[in-house]
Parts: sequence; C-alpha cells; structure tokens
Amino acid sequence: MAVGDHDLRVRGLQGLRIPSRMLAVASTETDTPTIMVAEKDAAIMRGAARQEPAA
Repeated sequence: MAVGDHDLRVRGLQGLRIPSRMLAVASTETDTPTIMVAEKDAAIMRGAARQEPAA
C-alpha cells in the first residue's frame, strides 16, 4: 500500500500532503524539472482543496 493517495495526501494523517517525486534525476541542471513538478503538485493540491468540504 502506498503512503500517499493521488491527491498527495498522506494516508492516516489529516491535513498533511507530500510532494510527488521525480523517478529519475536528470544529469544536467535540475531547476526546470523541479519547478515543473512543484507546479503540478500545486495544481493537484488546489484542485483537491476545492473538492474537500470545509471543516
């Protein structure tokens, strides 16, 4: 079983999210891939926040 779900939430801990991971790190500069992963994660979290009911 995976620690996180598709919305980057940690199973069993409310309010905690983990970033997605790069499966392979490029042998060149890592700035651009890091920004792309961060933007994707932010979009996932924003989308998930809109769907969650207010506590």
